[in-house]
Amino acid sequence: MDNPEPTARTLTRAQARAYDEWCMQVAGVPGIQLMEHAGAGIARVALAMLAARSLPLAHRPQVEVLCGPGNNGGDGAVVARLVRTHGVDARMVRSSPPRPGSDAERMAQLAQESGVPVLCSDDAAWHDAPGHSRPAPDLVIDGILGTGFDGSRRMGHGERVLVSRAIAARACGIPVLAIDIPSGLDADTGHPADPACCVRASTTVTMVAPKAGFSAPGAARWTGEIVPIPILPCGSRQPTKDEWAHMLQAARDA
Repeated sequence: MDNPEPTARTLTRAQARAYDEWCMQVAGVPGIQLMEHAGAGIARVALAMLAARSLPLAHRPQVEVLCGPGNNGGDGAVVARLVRTHGVDARMVRSSPPRPGSDAERMAQLAQESGVPVLCSDDAAWHDAPGHSRPAPDLVIDGILGTGFDGSRRMGHGERVLVSRAIAARACGIPVLAIDIPSGLDADTGHPADPACCVRASTTVTMVAPKAGFSAPGAARWTGEIVPIPILPCGSRQPTKDEWAHMLQAARDA
């Protein structure tokens, strides 16, 4: 069982980043281990969502994991690898390759080595509507953009393609699980930079605590059900109450 993590009721973008830094610098947990643990928690929710669909016993569940180049994409790679061990056909579709030398790149390599097919958003074979030239996914996982996206930059072409795919899947009745935050939503305001290019999730599995913007009026239409999960592995050092308060206050003042 995971150690309980002391949590605020909500976390801003800066506070979430500060907590990640505390986990790595003070608790001494490498980023790749945090990613593995978070991905395992997300995979458990994904499997529960598939089970809730009551799919035919003879049907092998299909999961499509949409991955950006950053940490959310790395989490998605972990999920794709882990759900395959439960008899799920998972494929990754990337907006662009992960940054060289990053934890996300290593997780993508592990996923490929485990047999997860990896496509690019520009692959022609992938561009038909779900269910036309390939099996329709039973679940789509949004690991495209994270809490760092605030609308100050335009999404790249590949990111927009993947966000559009998630939007189309939801419109077809396919459930969408967002990793940490629906891509295109601002973590602090709870508003999308572009409502026409923001994932509308069925469920958002968010790290540690809901993000500050999730309580904004109208945010629930984008987040769906919110499921917080811990990122520190069992047995890790936990922040004291004073450390937690100092961490959050420093992020507010930054």
